[in-house]
Amino acid sequence: MKSNLLGLRNIILLLLMLVIIGVVVFTFLVNPKLQKTNLDMPNPNPDHKLSYAGSIGIGTDKVVQGVASFKENYQKLDELSLYWYNLDTNGTIFRDISVSEETEKDLVAFAKQNKKKVLFGISDHGEAQKADDILVDGDVQRDHISKIISLLDEKGYDGVIIDYENLREDQEKDFTKYMNRLSQEVHFKGKALGISVPVETQGKVFHGINIVDISKVVDRMHMNVYEQYGQDTGPGPIASIDWVNAVVKNVVGQSVDPSKIILGTAHSGHDWVVNGGSEFYKDTTTKEVFSLLTKYNSTLKWDEGKQSSFFEYKGNEGKQHTVWLEEARSFKAKIDLAKSYELQGMFIWYLGGEDPQVWQVL
Repeated sequence: MKSNLLGLRNIILLLLMLVIIGVVVFTFLVNPKLQKTNLDMPNPNPDHKLSYAGSIGIGTDKVVQGVASFKENYQKLDELSLYWYNLDTNGTIFRDISVSEETEKDLVAFAKQNKKKVLFGISDHGEAQKADDILVDGDVQRDHISKIISLLDEKGYDGVIIDYENLREDQEKDFTKYMNRLSQEVHFKGKALGISVPVETQGKVFHGINIVDISKVVDRMHMNVYEQYGQDTGPGPIASIDWVNAVVKNVVGQSVDPSKIILGTAHSGHDWVVNGGSEFYKDTTTKEVFSLLTKYNSTLKWDEGKQSSFFEYKGNEGKQHTVWLEEARSFKAKIDLAKSYELQGMFIWYLGGEDPQVWQVL
């Protein structure tokens, strides 16, 4: 009889243990704050070496802060991208007024002295019509490419990055021909050619750029993987890890060589003022976001599923704010993803606005 009671007790204990395990597992599965991100991506390769590039944009404050950040942290970077040149309506290229010749010369020299590659970017700032003449007029295109080669030679740059945004679908074929011709000229000089490309989570990447054909003639493709949630949306992460994974997976799935992809990360914060049904959006640097966090004594929270940070605060006007930001922890998550796909590297957009802790990550 005693033996039967012991056996029954053991069965009950076993059942209780199974129930407890089941509750824990169920809670873990249904609670997004407890579960790790389960992404459909290759196994991480911790030994894969990525290149790291810092970028500096235009605007006096951004230039000053970017130069200071690079000079302080250049040891952690492999190269520098200076998006300091603009495309004019007639296809001409000019340095932005916020950048002096002295600043450009000094920074390029500093980078070269410290054995860092320097590339310059040319942007149309989303005005696709600026590219019309250089795409269809042979003489204009010849002069335009000649100017690029001259800048490479005269300024000592190691390469050029084409950043023509929002190109039209009717420009796609001519743009591919233009990139082929530019590739021949740039590579003849022994320089590197890069392109900044739009992104999609599935299907063809439109915006007038045939990423598959162009990937074959460039050395690097800078994928601007940010603005998942932005000015035209409600609050949300700048670039959640599942969204970034979908973007990379879509491009690689279209036979783009992963070793040519450089993953772009935005180092900024998005601040929404949420008041009933209305929302107001503000873009700011990560450093400025941390100032808000301190000023309003808020708590930084981490969304495990999205691998992104956020916080809430009530502003001086009495309205509730929701802020999502990219900081060191979310940057590290994207580094791990880049290593999973064995991409060429990462770039920081933009230097001077980053979370200082990203340098510890690197």
